[in-house]
Amino acid sequence: MLSVTQAVILAGGRGTRLRPLTDTVPKPMILMNGKPFLEYLVELLKENGICEIVLLLGYLPEKIMDHFEDGSRFGVKITYSISDVSDDTGTRIKKAENLLHDHFLLMYCDNYLPFNLKKLVEFYEKQKTLASVTVYANKDGITKNNIFVDESGLVLTYDRTRQEKNLNGVDVGFFVLSKKITEWMPKENFSFQNTIIPKLIKQHQLSGFFVNNRYYSIGSLERLPLTEEFLQFKKIIFLDRDGVINKKPPKAEYVKNWSEFEFLPGAVEALALLTKQGYRIYLISNQAGIARGVMTEQDLEAIHKNLQKELELHGAHITGFYHCPHGWNDNCECRKPKPGMLLQAAREHHLDLTKTFFIGDDERDVEAGNAAGCKTILVTPENNLLSVVQPLVSIGNPSLVLQALYEQYRKSNKKRFLVSIGGCSRCGKTILAQKIKEDLEKKNISCTIISLDNWILGINERKGDETVRERFQYTKITEAITRLLHGETIYPPLYDPKTRQVIKKKSSAGLYIKEHGIGIVDGVVALDIKEVRDISDFTIYAEVSDVVRYKRLHEFYLLDKKCSPNETEEIITSRETDEVAIIKKTKKYADVIYTAEP
Repeated sequence: MLSVTQAVILAGGRGTRLRPLTDTVPKPMILMNGKPFLEYLVELLKENGICEIVLLLGYLPEKIMDHFEDGSRFGVKITYSISDVSDDTGTRIKKAENLLHDHFLLMYCDNYLPFNLKKLVEFYEKQKTLASVTVYANKDGITKNNIFVDESGLVLTYDRTRQEKNLNGVDVGFFVLSKKITEWMPKENFSFQNTIIPKLIKQHQLSGFFVNNRYYSIGSLERLPLTEEFLQFKKIIFLDRDGVINKKPPKAEYVKNWSEFEFLPGAVEALALLTKQGYRIYLISNQAGIARGVMTEQDLEAIHKNLQKELELHGAHITGFYHCPHGWNDNCECRKPKPGMLLQAAREHHLDLTKTFFIGDDERDVEAGNAAGCKTILVTPENNLLSVVQPLVSIGNPSLVLQALYEQYRKSNKKRFLVSIGGCSRCGKTILAQKIKEDLEKKNISCTIISLDNWILGINERKGDETVRERFQYTKITEAITRLLHGETIYPPLYDPKTRQVIKKKSSAGLYIKEHGIGIVDGVVALDIKEVRDISDFTIYAEVSDVVRYKRLHEFYLLDKKCSPNETEEIITSRETDEVAIIKKTKKYADVIYTAEP
């Protein structure tokens, strides 16, 4: 199979339709949720296995080059081809000819599409054309069509004026091209769209790959708000209903009223967990009983009202309900295994389906999820909804934790923002806190780490039978953090974990959180202190497997603290009851659960 590993992005225009925003920055550097739009495209390409990117620049190229440099910071290799700002799109490609792979992906810098490169390349290979263009099916009519693709997949018409009749899609870019097309390119300044695309169509060398996932654009000022909303970090779960949340009736039978609705074990707990973790939950279900006349739309609405009411008693909430009322043979677009309901939800709520999960219980759910681009998981009698959900709410990538935190910070208007990181000892809290600080300071956000270990009682102050709650000075911690949030400088005590002594009652190094800065509370009990939880803007629970945690504790006490094997075992055993049992219960208070890699 052909492998396409290079993307070429046309990013040299002046972006006149975006003035005054583009008076000082090139179009792809316009900020979306605090970062340049082009950064989202780079991430999209990396997710699809693209490791080399060529940026074709013209207008204010240094603004892009200074930000992306060689691309290594983003996990890709970036090369630049800079030409005169007056050069048209085709000329830019021609001038970069010596940088092009034999087959490459060509993109516009102002369109974002959650696409699947593997499927696009498979289509390109099957069509055996010099070029394939990605075509949005535009079933919702969000814009006028500009292209016609016939049943064999060949593009027969391309009309940039959008005046032709019977067009059936929108060119969104994302071309797979053979380098051979450069042989068709003239020497004079020319447009790729006006010169090369018509030639390809005339020679039957342009095929059109249809997609149903909506594209988003920064091509004009009025499009910016929707695109920014689409690109915002969101946590989305789609769920089938029967067989996932409630007991599934026998084939050709239906849940017709609330008295027939029976929750499956773990379902309510799973939905409460998802709600607590900030997930939006959408129900996606086939309801052919309506078409068959055994129930009505009103019956279904009553069931779902009762379902919502019951869930809210347990701290759970379903954001939206989608159902297909049609029969098995109605050939509608919404009945699973077709992806219509998922696509409808995505259009209505501006969701990137490739970043969502769909949990179902049979192959129709898998087919629908795959067609929509969702990550799809099946429940089974042995692996119920709660078992499936628990690993999903854990994040193993610090960058995703940072993304969720940054989105929350960006929405906040507080003078000082507080993050609290809790979890058992040796679970990666301090490393995560440092990583968050480093990454946020690259965004010019000042961060202050507040280590709660400084407020541990010295060994000589303890009675010997304290739990973790008595070893840490909760009241003093709360007072100190409150003062920091009020803009004061504090001088915490200094605790030495090796000697377990307070070596200074007052540290010489003061702690201060700058205005619009972030305080990062790092400590085992960070989520156990109610007063600290209540003033925190974002909470994280860090965890590792018990096996890894035991191993780290043994290394710490044996190697770092030079305890004997017997002393080590005694300390770890006592901690299981007076610390671990308490701290593990604080996991439920976290906005994000971070599962640190060993």
